[in-house]
Order: sequence, then structure tokens, then C-alpha cells
Amino acid sequence: RVVLFALCSSTEQAARHFRNPPRRIRRWLRRVQSLPGDRPEPPEGKYLSLEAEEKLAEWVLTQREQQLPVNEETLFQKATKIGRALEGGFKISYEWAVRFMLRHHLSTHTRRGVAHPLPKEIQGNAGAFIEFVQRQIHAQALPRSMIAAVDEISLFLDVEILGSDDRRKENALQTVGNGEPWCELVLTVLADGNVLPALVISRGHLQPPATVPDSILLESKENGCDDDEIMELWAARVWRKHTECR
Repeated sequence: RVVLFALCSSTEQAARHFRNPPRRIRRWLRRVQSLPGDRPEPPEGKYLSLEAEEKLAEWVLTQREQQLPVNEETLFQKATKIGRALEGGFKISYEWAVRFMLRHHLSTHTRRGVAHPLPKEIQGNAGAFIEFVQRQIHAQALPRSMIAAVDEISLFLDVEILGSDDRRKENALQTVGNGEPWCELVLTVLADGNVLPALVISRGHLQPPATVPDSILLESKENGCDDDEIMELWAARVWRKHTECR
């Protein structure tokens, strides 16, 4: 159970949750990761087919992309739902869940995560999107300075940590959460290597700091912004200003 928690979240979070030294958990992780991948599944119960595992892996990646939590509870619920729909009589265990996470390279500890193949459906969608973008770039003869990668990151505050005696208050700032984010961060990198100013959109009316670097643009809104509003703000404050300077 401790290893599964660490695979879903992080060694540090597992250490805090189970009150175990991080070094010990890392040792358990190395031991599990060193096991041969072709070991048979435990005899008890009935486990997911390859197709069903692909669907579950897609769900894990989608949850993480949307910054939604993947933990023991949500993983078991989704696996059971898929198992009932595709298998009938599906049973789950911690050992199976750990093997599943490792088999599909879903550990947050995997440094070479981008080198591993995506589940088939996600890979197909990603390939189609890349082809579409490449066609647009060639058809419109776009220069590298007009091609950008944009990423939106939500930041959440853990109120329990803020109100606790934990001296490491920075742990309260997290990139995974279920509620409304404390702020949104929009990052933009151009194909020519240049970086555009980061847009920070906070919830509520915060007093702006006395000095803000030119590389950071601040916005605040009482009830926050939805995705469309965030993109409108980014287009107005970041992209439009960039294109006007070309």
C-alpha cells in the first residue's frame, strides 16, 4: 500500500502520510522495480485484459494532465468500474495495482516518462494533432517566432497544511487538487527558443506586490476564470502584444 501511494503521488507524500522515512520507501520502490516484468499475476482473483489496462492507463494520464488526483481510492474505483464493464467478476489487489503502474510506466518517479509509448488511443490523437499543426505551419509559412507551445498550470493551496504546525508551509502549494485552484499560471515558449511573459491569474482581489518583473503579468478576478476566459486574457495580454512587436 505504501509503494502504491508513492507511485501515485511521491515518496515525500507517502512518507508524510504513513510516517515512514523517505529513504525506506525509496528502498521498497527500488526492490519492487527490480522484480522481473514477466512474473505471473497472483493466482487469486481475475485481472484486467490488455485492452482494459490500456483504458485504465489512459484514464491515469488524463487525470494527471487535468491535474486531478490519482490515488488508491480513485484508481481502485476506476479499475473496478472498467473491470465490471469488460471482464465481469474483476477483483483487485495492491500487488496488481503496483504492477499495473510499473507496467505502464505511470510512476511519478519515471524520469524517462516522455520516452515511453503512450496508450494507443492517446498516441493516435496526439499524432493526428501534430500532423494538423505541421500542415498549418507549412501552409501558412509561419516563422519560428510565431509558433508557440502554451501550457496552463493550476496551483492549489492545501488549507490543512497551512493551518498545521508543519514548518514547511511550502508543501501547502500543490499542483494537484479537487477544488478551485488558488491561481492559474500560463507559460509560453516560442519555437525559436524565446520565452514570453508568464501570466498569473489569481482568485480574489489581491494587493499586487510593489515590484513585479517584466517576465510576469498579474491578473486577479474575484471568482477566478474558466478556461475560455484564461485563453482570452492570455491572447490579449501575452500573444497580441508579442505579435504587435513583430
